[in-house]
Amino acid sequence: MKIGYIGIKGLPSQAGADRVVEAIVQHLSKEHELTVYCSSLVVSPNTTYPGVELIRVPVLRGKHLHAITLFFFSTLHALTRDFDLIHLHNLEASFTLVLLKLRYKVIVTIHGESDYDNSGRLEIILLRINEWLIRLADSITNVSESHIEDNRIRFRRTVYFIPNGVYNEETNIDLTSARELLHSYNAKPNNYILFAAGRVIPTKSASTLLEAYRKITTEIKLLIVGIIRRKWVAL
Repeated sequence: MKIGYIGIKGLPSQAGADRVVEAIVQHLSKEHELTVYCSSLVVSPNTTYPGVELIRVPVLRGKHLHAITLFFFSTLHALTRDFDLIHLHNLEASFTLVLLKLRYKVIVTIHGESDYDNSGRLEIILLRINEWLIRLADSITNVSESHIEDNRIRFRRTVYFIPNGVYNEETNIDLTSARELLHSYNAKPNNYILFAAGRVIPTKSASTLLEAYRKITTEIKLLIVGIIRRKWVAL
């Protein structure tokens, strides 16, 4: 089967939806022909990934323009290919279903809850449009079980729960860099609390942990580790 993946920034992954796609393609690449669309700002020209065709897509810079142009130009290129299935990631990419459904069956995977509280008026309008267009998908999945029922009501569709927890024995973990990061913040073994946030954004609810931490008396360090502008940091 020929499968195209649209909606992530690129491989090798750093976090988030990219990591999910990476886990999926590692399992499927031996039996299927896989193509992953990537951002030209994130993936360098000579980057390769075992068993996967990477297609670098030209994009515009900017918080919103980057994602929109990545999704749109990836879709235009996909329409020139001959896939059996498109796996679309992120609700925000659902506007491409209008074009993708002209040729392909499409699965959409949702990776997070719609953030209306921190969105402007235009962003809310776009979210509403995507929430309506996602109904065009042949199948919808969500990585969060707690959001399934809300999705079913909102989209008026069956939504399947497929968790992120895909374990791969071949995954390479850079323990040296991890230890160096902890050491740089003087975090001694068995004497720190680690909260891995992935991307450091409000929806990860690190603020709840900080509120709880302030209410206790302890000398144990609290480290919130995540990605800001593509770099791992500890706060």
